[in-house]
Amino acid sequence: MTSNTRNYSHAIFWLTILVVTAALFLFSESTTAPTASSSPTRPPITDSTEARSDTSVASRKISNDGQTDKGSIAIPFSPMIACSRVNDMVVDSRGTLWIATENGLNALNNGEMKEFSESKGTFPAPQAECLAYDGQKLWVGTLFGLFSMTRSGRVEKHTAISQPGGDFILDLNWDGISLWVGTHAGVAFMEKEDRFTLIDQQVSNGGLRNNWCQNIMRFSAWFVAAHDNGISFWNTGFKAANPEFWKNIDSGRSGIIRPINDMTFDGRHIWIATSRGVLYLTTPLEKLFSESVSNFVNYTTVHGLPDNRINAILAHRGAVWLGTGKGLARISEDKIQTIIPADGGSSPKILALAASGDILWLGTDRGVQFVNTAMVK
Repeated sequence: MTSNTRNYSHAIFWLTILVVTAALFLFSESTTAPTASSSPTRPPITDSTEARSDTSVASRKISNDGQTDKGSIAIPFSPMIACSRVNDMVVDSRGTLWIATENGLNALNNGEMKEFSESKGTFPAPQAECLAYDGQKLWVGTLFGLFSMTRSGRVEKHTAISQPGGDFILDLNWDGISLWVGTHAGVAFMEKEDRFTLIDQQVSNGGLRNNWCQNIMRFSAWFVAAHDNGISFWNTGFKAANPEFWKNIDSGRSGIIRPINDMTFDGRHIWIATSRGVLYLTTPLEKLFSESVSNFVNYTTVHGLPDNRINAILAHRGAVWLGTGKGLARISEDKIQTIIPADGGSSPKILALAASGDILWLGTDRGVQFVNTAMVK
């Protein structure tokens, strides 16, 4: 055998070895690599309550009459009635719209606006943050305490929580029986004779994860508080001191955007307003304690919202209404509609919503106006 023949044979031999080695390596990689559907290893969870609050946030396309682009409907908007920047609104049994503003309290009745302010000596606080109406009295939460106003106009200050931060009122909710007060120092609910009971991290033995309760809701057998750590749910059929009857969805693990600006309940599900769109809790409340995963769906401008910053949210007449930084929107039956003024005027920056019958009130940074929801299909 010549040297050229030997060299050629050696080259064929080593080339065959390299091909076989490469094939074996690729086969080994394909059998050990995880597939796209496999889940990453989760770190151990030591807190049993937290173990039931593993939440996933998913995006979802929703339709607008079969289209994926933004849809809009033009209807008449009432003229803007000027007042200071609006923080909250509520309609009482006489049809008066009460408006909490940065300069105090306003009342709108039959087109006439009346102001109650510290500068006029008709209201004891320089601003008003939140409102509730119990059928008899108007309750006003401010950053300087809790007040009530009777029909005769008499104003009284109340102490819901005596601890530091208890006078910093962030939200109010009247559930038909009790007044609930969200503060920097926890939550209080009113019992008979205007006495309040405190619920905080200590009282609930950690069931309420954070005392800074920015938004609260009370309905059916549930109390819900949004705070800096996420959202706490309490089954009020059991004592608040038992943390087993609290469910917490942690913002860090769930991807909930902080702060939560507002919440509403549509009769089955909770909707959450954030600065990055709307979150819709698909897990029914009755399954919160039985399921390990609480799923959210996220709606944004990609799905047709006029703006991702949602300042106010309200379930009303079979739809969820959204007050955004760029106007009004509506979600109903898997459709998003942007509601724009029929006269071509610019959409306002909506900060608060309130409803009475077919009328939806819009509280803005320039005043209040309303639309007739019966005109929207």
